[in-house]
Amino acid sequence: MGTADLPERERGRLRERGTPNGTWDNEGVRVREAATCPLCSSPGFLLYRDLRDRNFKAPGRWSLRRCGSCGHGWLDPMPETGELEKLYPSYWEQYDSVFHRGGSAWDGSTGRSIVDVASQGALAAMGYPAAANSHAATFFARALPLVPPLMEILEGAVMSIRWRDQGHLLDVGCGDGSFLVLMRSIGWTVAGVEPSREAAKVARERHDLEIREGNIEEVDLPDTYDAITMQHVIEHVREPVRVLGVTRSALKPGGVLSIRTPNLDSLGHARFRDLWMSLEPPRHLHLFTPSTLATCVENAGFTIVDTHTSPRIAQGVFDASRSLRKSLGASLDTASHGRSFGSRLFIAQEAFLCTVGRDVGEEIVLLATL
Repeated sequence: MGTADLPERERGRLRERGTPNGTWDNEGVRVREAATCPLCSSPGFLLYRDLRDRNFKAPGRWSLRRCGSCGHGWLDPMPETGELEKLYPSYWEQYDSVFHRGGSAWDGSTGRSIVDVASQGALAAMGYPAAANSHAATFFARALPLVPPLMEILEGAVMSIRWRDQGHLLDVGCGDGSFLVLMRSIGWTVAGVEPSREAAKVARERHDLEIREGNIEEVDLPDTYDAITMQHVIEHVREPVRVLGVTRSALKPGGVLSIRTPNLDSLGHARFRDLWMSLEPPRHLHLFTPSTLATCVENAGFTIVDTHTSPRIAQGVFDASRSLRKSLGASLDTASHGRSFGSRLFIAQEAFLCTVGRDVGEEIVLLATL
């Protein structure tokens, strides 16, 4: 928790233990207090206190604050920049085992399951010429735009990037490169940025991908890109506007930025509260609403094309959150890989609410351009 929420005796103890620059030790992680909103500098109220990492057992006790003015959420205390590696033990492998980065069952293969064919139909509806390779796919290409929730879920597999934007794509935080493999299979020239050495190695050696290892603020980006994607990345960075500014410098005029991130105003958060899987302390340093994400993107110099919320990952979030609620020892790797009946009802409810204009989807979807 932030020092403002501790008794005076405890605050004094932390000040004595801390260094002159205001940092202190949080179970082996150097942190500093973050009592005011990082976006608008308004005072934040304490939403949850005494949070621990129940997924990957990173050290520390944490709180989540929320701004009473703009609605943004953030971690308090905030880990120092050099401490972030301590919070990511085997993160990318375990997270991807529950929430596959492709976002749907379709992986670019030539399978003929109903999901494969529907996904190909969604790509055809998005303008990809090779996708309508059967009468069934052509049917779906015509029918899916009439069913917006289903179309939204399927187009999430390609981060809502359409054929007309075709060219050179950069995926920031690309993990093992599975998303880049999919995009390469439908005609994109692809590259990735990935801070995890292990993930970057897999992407290079298994998939023969061009990967720059490190954080986007640190790597050399000699090219300019037609599209840049950030799939569940922006919530992990200390300074979102600064990172978006670096991203802007790598995007061509007229290029597309596509971001997906958890929605603090989602139905899942309202239902599970401090056991909502997407809180994920201490790795999620920021939790956005559609308006606060749009503010960050606009402050970085982009023009917003579209902002909405999506139920795409609602089933996974529901089952993982329910596992956390059922057992104190639960974690992502104990969540069911087969989706429950309850999660099917949950995604149907969330999809309906999104369709009627409620921004309660588990993901914020934002598209922007220069």
